[in-house]
Amino acid sequence: MSNEMTELKIIGMTCASCVVHVKEALEKIPGVHRADVSYASGKAELKVD
Repeated sequence: MSNEMTELKIIGMTCASCVVHVKEALEKIPGVHRADVSYASGKAELKVD
């Protein structure tokens, strides 16, 4: 199993609690092992298969 990192631009986050919701949604996607979401940068870094 190869793990790769990918970065996504997240548009529409308006508060810090959005980070939690985006992280939870991304981590439910098959193949996504970890999601690190940043409100400050508006990006998510994903560890995927």
